[in-house]
Amino acid sequence: METLSQVPSLQSLKDSHPALRAALFDMDGTLFNTEPLHAQIFEALAQSLHIKLPNLDEIHHQFKGMTDYQVLMHARSWPGFPQDMSFEEFIQLKNERLLTLIAQSDHTTWSKLAVEKLLQEIKHHEFALGLVTSSERVITHALLEKSGYIKYFDLIITLQDVKDPKPHPGPYLKAMQQLNLGRLECVIFEDSPTGLKAAIESGCRSIKVEWWD
Repeated sequence: METLSQVPSLQSLKDSHPALRAALFDMDGTLFNTEPLHAQIFEALAQSLHIKLPNLDEIHHQFKGMTDYQVLMHARSWPGFPQDMSFEEFIQLKNERLLTLIAQSDHTTWSKLAVEKLLQEIKHHEFALGLVTSSERVITHALLEKSGYIKYFDLIITLQDVKDPKPHPGPYLKAMQQLNLGRLECVIFEDSPTGLKAAIESGCRSIKVEWWD
């Protein structure tokens, strides 16, 4: 596994990976820096539910790469969190607020020009480009449409599109199958331990992203 603190050029990826034909991206913390958006949502939810949150930095470290269901299970340990809140109620509360925030936000505060330049290079050279995320479909498409990145992707796989989410390698294996690519032809960009485990177990070249740190 490699680690990159700067967004690479396509040429640098090709130089070290001659068989490269595709790039697969995680979304949260990789394609986009969505942590500030989620921080605002958790703060708003805590206020509306009269919950005292733990340290926000600790929360985001713990939640990195988790599905929404895993987040809810952890949130139930917070003092005052309603134990009878269903997953459906939690998702509705979170998604309503998050969709409004995404629509009202300036996407340049959570996207990066260098990332878009890499996406443009990949498409210009007719390489395949896939997004593989554990986020929900409605949130994924809202972020991609707001940023304008949706036009770059040949394939989008969200939480609703897989049986076993990350850290299972299934989402990445599904992406490769649908793009008709072998593991030696792909590079995967990830940031979380959960996502990196899925990427590594898929057998593809895996790059840990640190360009948002």
